[in-house]
Amino acid sequence: MTATSIDPTALDIIWGTLARPVDGDATSAVLASWLRGRRVLAAVRHVADDELTFAVAVDEADRIQTVAADGRLTAGLTVPQLRDALWAARLAEHVWLSSGDEDDEDSDDEDPSEMLDLHDLAGDEEEAFADEPGDDDGFEFEDEGRWVTWRFSSQGGGWAHLVAALSQEPITSAVWGGWSAIGGVEPRFELVEPGRADLPVITLSLPEEPGAPGWIEVRSALDTEGFGAFLQPEPTARLTFADGEVAGDAATLRGLLGNGELHPDSALNRVLADPTLAVDAEALTAALEPSDNVTAATMVRAVEALGVPTQLARLALGPDAAGTASTTTLPGGWGAAFLGLADAGLAGLSPRSRDLSAAARAGIWVRERPAAGAALAGAEVVLGAGWMRDGLRRRGLGRALALGGGLLLLTDGVAEALLVARRVLRARRDGRGGGDGR
Repeated sequence: MTATSIDPTALDIIWGTLARPVDGDATSAVLASWLRGRRVLAAVRHVADDELTFAVAVDEADRIQTVAADGRLTAGLTVPQLRDALWAARLAEHVWLSSGDEDDEDSDDEDPSEMLDLHDLAGDEEEAFADEPGDDDGFEFEDEGRWVTWRFSSQGGGWAHLVAALSQEPITSAVWGGWSAIGGVEPRFELVEPGRADLPVITLSLPEEPGAPGWIEVRSALDTEGFGAFLQPEPTARLTFADGEVAGDAATLRGLLGNGELHPDSALNRVLADPTLAVDAEALTAALEPSDNVTAATMVRAVEALGVPTQLARLALGPDAAGTASTTTLPGGWGAAFLGLADAGLAGLSPRSRDLSAAARAGIWVRERPAAGAALAGAEVVLGAGWMRDGLRRRGLGRALALGGGLLLLTDGVAEALLVARRVLRARRDGRGGGDGR
């Protein structure tokens, strides 16, 4: 990764949003050209039809960093002066900056530590933007559409049944090696949190209708707060100076303005430095390069670079994607979920990153031998019925224990017999033997 050497105590990166006037013709190219004319080192992005965003750096005196004739940084306009100049040039109906906005009634009380330090920039622009009080009165947010989310981890594939019961749409699951994949339209993962043995957890969310680039969350054993690093390619920035026109700190700052993921404290660098992750650094960095044309395939390549098997990662490309693992589509409903969990057994609920316990291996042995499963179920029914019969001749606590234990054993035997029959029918339908439930 590109090394950075800017003193974090000297400069802060601030973000601005510019609302274009109705009768104006400001574009990202026009704004970049205007800023360049004032020697301001900036990155401009077009994020909406009526809105532009830009990033600049300021020193401790709130003076915008400009480029001198020798290509090095020097101080220029103050933040309020830049805002007023944009208004005067009719490039903006309104300008909001994350520092030095004198129109903000709370600006006098603003804690300077809340400014975006160079070493706190993680590429997330949206948190730096805000509307003035009252601007959202009566405003209705547009429907952003539905999202397709896939979670890749070492969690046992059997847990997908519980996710299906909680979700409104069918859930698709698959396993490959030490990984499992659970995905669907807005799946509900709330009650199916992975344990430490299931880490890392890679979550990919993509819009059902192409448009937004989507995002990736990476949780590893080092993330103790319940959430991980969020990765998302930034829109391409229009920089006011070319690479060869700047030198020293100006060159480093130019790189950071154009791609926040180059920052030492960025989400990408956190992931690359995580010793618990097996990451293809070159492939991941390439997939997260700033772009205005981020596709689902781009995000899937990033997921593959994070160590997820290709056979599972490409499931996010849809049912027609080539080279994917075989999948199971699970309907919703608690009845189907309980049946699926019982059918999965301990093996299906055990982390795929660990060796199975003796009980789980015994369950697989029985599942692979329908005759043994049927015999075990029959023995449970006989023993349960006999225990209950014996309990009818007892009194007091012994009677209650015998009847309760016998009923439990009898019920388990009947359930096991039904599961054996279900497995046999499914194996005949699919033309295969039993699986390991993982």
